[in-house]
Amino acid sequence: MSDKTFYTSRLSGKRIVVFGGTSGIGFCVAEASIENGATVIISSSNEEKIYRTISRITESYPSAKGRISGHVVDLSNPSTVDSDIARFFEKIGPVDHIVFTAGDKPTLQPLEACTVETMQQGGMVRVFAAILVAKHALKYLAKSNKSSLTLTSGAAAEKPSPSRWVVGGMYAGGLYSLVKTLAREMAPVRVNLVSPGPVDTELFKSAEIGQEILQNMAKTLPVGQVGEPQDIAEAYLYLMKDKAATGSVIASNGGWTLV
Repeated sequence: MSDKTFYTSRLSGKRIVVFGGTSGIGFCVAEASIENGATVIISSSNEEKIYRTISRITESYPSAKGRISGHVVDLSNPSTVDSDIARFFEKIGPVDHIVFTAGDKPTLQPLEACTVETMQQGGMVRVFAAILVAKHALKYLAKSNKSSLTLTSGAAAEKPSPSRWVVGGMYAGGLYSLVKTLAREMAPVRVNLVSPGPVDTELFKSAEIGQEILQNMAKTLPVGQVGEPQDIAEAYLYLMKDKAATGSVIASNGGWTLV
């Protein structure tokens, strides 16, 4: 008689979309979802990255060849993003969970350098596109607490940083409020948020933060290291599995907001 799998099989057979699933945290969410038996559809603005990601995952999980696919969606173009997201969902059909980890290089500039253009650009992918994903997801997520949408913010929402984080901090805080509003708006579908701190990813380093600065940050954290994307991915798995979690924020920041 085989062991029961009440807990480890909760995502088995589920269809999960990961926006931004070709790198960093999003890649690890996609990979972990495959390992948990799910079918995963990744989205990226770069077709070559999608092919490389699928190849990388199927190399690690040969049985996943029929459970991983991807489509190009450009979330940065305000003229086409709405229609592109609509077409994406039309292609893939019904899904059980949506994870939004997509992001671009954060807008880092002091207050005196802010313009309408830079503020709009700073929110295009991380916030405006996330709202449009929620808008179109309503048609494709089952109206049940078994379905979920998980967004991504950052510790800048709770711990303001001096200089250059005016725009980034504003949008990070706005996402905290957004998930609570969407949790009411989209109920019984669950909507939650993961809020990482410093993370050792290429995107984080691209924000003018190199390896040396990450190492210095690690020394100030109670846990002694910056976040690793495979650890933070566990927060997304939990939020997909817990049918009671909605309007919630999980902070996986190494204690960044404590120091």
